[in-house]
Amino acid sequence: MRSLLALLSLALLALISASSNVSADTPLRVGVVSRTFYYVPLWAAVERGFYKSEGLDVTLEVMQDATTQVSALLEGKSDITVAPTEAIISNAESGGPLRMLAGNSGKLSHFVIAQSKFKRIEDLKGARIGILSMMEGSRFHFQEIAEKHGLHYPGDYTLVQTGGAPARHKLLLSDTIDVGLQSIPWSYVAEDAGFANLADVAKYIPDWQFTTFNADGRWASANRDVVVRFLRATQRAVDWMYANREESVGIAARELQVKESYADRAWVYFTSTGAITRDMAINEKGLASVVQVMRKAQLLKGDAPVELSRYVDDSFHKDARAIAFATGPFLKTPAETKDLFDKLFANVAAKAGVAHRTVVFADWKDVGRALVAGQVDVAWMGGGSRYAEAKLAGAGPAIATALFQGKPTYRALLIARNGITFKDFPKDAKGLSLQLTHRNSTTGWLAPYAWLADQGLKPQRNFAYREGTQHRDNEIIVAKGEADLVSDSDNNRELMIRQGAIKADDGRVVWTSAPVPFDPIQVRVDLDPALAAKFAAAFVAITPEQAKQSMMTNYTGFAPATDATYADVVEAWRRYGKD
Repeated sequence: MRSLLALLSLALLALISASSNVSADTPLRVGVVSRTFYYVPLWAAVERGFYKSEGLDVTLEVMQDATTQVSALLEGKSDITVAPTEAIISNAESGGPLRMLAGNSGKLSHFVIAQSKFKRIEDLKGARIGILSMMEGSRFHFQEIAEKHGLHYPGDYTLVQTGGAPARHKLLLSDTIDVGLQSIPWSYVAEDAGFANLADVAKYIPDWQFTTFNADGRWASANRDVVVRFLRATQRAVDWMYANREESVGIAARELQVKESYADRAWVYFTSTGAITRDMAINEKGLASVVQVMRKAQLLKGDAPVELSRYVDDSFHKDARAIAFATGPFLKTPAETKDLFDKLFANVAAKAGVAHRTVVFADWKDVGRALVAGQVDVAWMGGGSRYAEAKLAGAGPAIATALFQGKPTYRALLIARNGITFKDFPKDAKGLSLQLTHRNSTTGWLAPYAWLADQGLKPQRNFAYREGTQHRDNEIIVAKGEADLVSDSDNNRELMIRQGAIKADDGRVVWTSAPVPFDPIQVRVDLDPALAAKFAAAFVAITPEQAKQSMMTNYTGFAPATDATYADVVEAWRRYGKD
């Protein structure tokens, strides 16, 4: 018996283990060079769960230097590297499979930091220059600068391979090297330690594709979905870094082991100059500069092409950059909803110059959750209440309001059944039956509920209260005299009267709200503001004729909107949304 129980236990454990493996996140090994500010988005993506939200278990591994990424990628020790471009260019030009997938930094953020006894570049004759390696940028950068000041390699100075910026800083402190090309914030640390800042490298070399996301093209093609998910999560982390100064500074200070004041100055520099590329695109001019310098150093043949297509496969980046537009269950089936809304979203995306994908959720709450989690970028929120709930949970701003029959607003109504009169409404309505709609409706639930509550009449305590119906149902209910009071919107009541579904004297409007903004278009909180502005303009540019082809009946376009447009709705939801 004990043996049987033991066997059953082992079988159960095996089943649990197998189940866990099925749902486990995909492991991904990402190689980085040294510890520099360029990797703040990656650290943030791990810490904030952006990779996990894409089903990835990312491990960041520090490589010895940029040249070791070739063997790491080819031998499968790393799946992706985020490192300087030279080794990838050399491999690709020689017929190898390595390719760049996206950009990390298309602008140099380095300074020539020297022992305090040196005052000018010309003073560096005979000096020991610390570089990452003999095969990548810091060597070439210093040679370019030195030549402009009359110094030439190898006769006038010595190059010392040191590894990355933190290692060079230690060697400067120990006087093992005289000069190091130090990236921000290490240049700030060095200056405060008494070292001399002799030159800003970017002033000598304004265009340089410094670091990129790289992979073996064969592996990337076989794991396309994993690569796209990785780049999509990283893009979200870049956007988050640009939008969240204080938290980004905290991550940088901890990972780089520098004071927060240095990390803060670095954040300002990198975000104001675009030294960390906001859209993760490859700087074509900067990559051409790398190729030309490598030709000059005879690390490439003189006729090596400068075109991106030789070294870059940007199809993964394009797929990752596809903007996720979302909406909820507007039509009978998700397929019908997707077919209609995809036309609208495709139009907006095309005007903004981006690729897109359309996501339809079966539950409106899931639209808001996905927006808050950053799993979608733009959402048609089916009403102000849905916007308010998402906004208070951490979603971004409204950028447009849908027009219904040309109008950006409508009004909430309370309708009394025939035969009821009031002398002091709503006080003398206390105790009557009240039917509000489902809680997703701004005019059918939130607006009338908030107004009554503000009058001191909480619906659950002061009425025979029910909720959960549709607007159309409420009109039928009150017309039949099945409830004393019901909620609706002016546009729905007018439409039902025109259609003959009810008569104008079926019930009596006893309360009309102030104008309520119609359905909002909302974006995730850390979406690039410039891109959000493009989307806003594209929605507002939709013409009534275009609306007929890509929007539901009676929707005629969009008006501009901001968070201020929905401020009253948000405040009402904040006070009463959880009642």
